[in-house]
Amino acid sequence: MIPRDAAHTVRNLAQGYPVIGITGPRQSGKTTLCRALFPRHQYVSLLSFWRDRSGHEVDLIVEHADRLQPVEIKAGATVTGDWLKGLRRWMSWAGDAVVDPTVVHGGRQSQEREGIRIIPWNALSLD
Repeated sequence: MIPRDAAHTVRNLAQGYPVIGITGPRQSGKTTLCRALFPRHQYVSLLSFWRDRSGHEVDLIVEHADRLQPVEIKAGATVTGDWLKGLRRWMSWAGDAVVDPTVVHGGRQSQEREGIRIIPWNALSLD
């Protein structure tokens, strides 16, 4: 690995925080740095959002090794079918790469619709 100026800082931060976010431009070595510094720890890449030409969108795509998890985030408490449109479109496009599509919302109820997990924000876990 090419030595990174950030390596020392990241190691120090890891001693005081359970989660560290590393940002930067694409292809700048963020994943390589994480793998080199923490070879026995799990990491995820947040791939930002997705939007097609028709306006369907997903708020967050999380990369888990070779699988992709779409996450839609809604402030509302009442789940509506419209919340699932972007996820359904993205899932049809991504095919077998999809894992655990999720809607995080401001309500209190957990449920599942059409294979999409719907959870309240306070049910999120780092496990």
